[in-house]
Amino acid sequence: MEKFGSDREREKYFALVSKSVPALMQVRDPIESLKHGALNWDLLLANLGDLQRDFSLAFDYHYFDKILRIRKATYEPPKDFSYLNKQGPGIWTSLVNALNPQDLVYMDMQEISKDRAFDTLTKLAKHFNFNLPQEKDRKVYEAKHFSGNLFFLWSNAPLVLWVNSKDLSNKYSKKNPKNVLANPNKNFEIIKDGSFRIYFTAPEGHLGVVDIAEHFEDEATQEEITKEAMTKEIGVYMQEGEFKALRKDAMLWEATKEYVNEFLEYLKVESKKAQNERITTEQVLEALKADKEAAKNLEAVLEPSLRHLKKARPDIIKSWKYYQNFKKLCKG
Repeated sequence: MEKFGSDREREKYFALVSKSVPALMQVRDPIESLKHGALNWDLLLANLGDLQRDFSLAFDYHYFDKILRIRKATYEPPKDFSYLNKQGPGIWTSLVNALNPQDLVYMDMQEISKDRAFDTLTKLAKHFNFNLPQEKDRKVYEAKHFSGNLFFLWSNAPLVLWVNSKDLSNKYSKKNPKNVLANPNKNFEIIKDGSFRIYFTAPEGHLGVVDIAEHFEDEATQEEITKEAMTKEIGVYMQEGEFKALRKDAMLWEATKEYVNEFLEYLKVESKKAQNERITTEQVLEALKADKEAAKNLEAVLEPSLRHLKKARPDIIKSWKYYQNFKKLCKG
């Protein structure tokens, strides 16, 4: 929405959309969305701006700490929440008024949780007449696609590991102290010519590539592999031809498995730490409870934006436990 310089320009744009075009509006508990404001966005965006997404077997993957270790310890509510009038929940009613569609469907974020996403997308496909989700892609819909700091690593493009036998002598490993001590910040030049590419991204149904994550479940039981596949947050992909060719090179394949297993373990451990240290919605509510002025200002912004949703889908409003708790603290 930032492309529109003013509310008038935005309303003019949406007024041009035919009323006969069906509309789908995604909504969520507005209090829950506030926790994302606690992230150090200035540092995150600066680091994302120059993030190196291509790396090799000689690359010290701890470089990605610059994204995975960004967090903020406290939530301090602003005195002025007017910024919400141009984003998120602050524009819901204004968008409905501007579009005024004949067919409007509200979809709450709870409806696309990993347990409900496949069924929800099936219902929406039938309503809006688009392709039904396929059973073979069910795990894509059941994956957790936004996984905190981990998500930002491939929010713009996948990470690409360039696998080349010329890097074997310099292969990075946490198990090799000499490598770590000798080259604590050394990331060797990437050799792309003749390399095999491994893509790391969110789990998706990519065309032309194969999901090879199961080959990096080191010493896992089949039960653990199945459980991991159902909650997987990291997709590991290769072109099928490159995958088959890499496996024929036994030495390079074993070295690649060791590196990728270490890398995946690192990603999972660091992202879990970041997740555990993120601001929670409960902390947001506690901060608002302690700052009555901020809470009242937030209420003044939210109520007009929820007017249409309260009338059209009161069940969604009732299901928002954090918003309901927020309303109670405003009355108290």
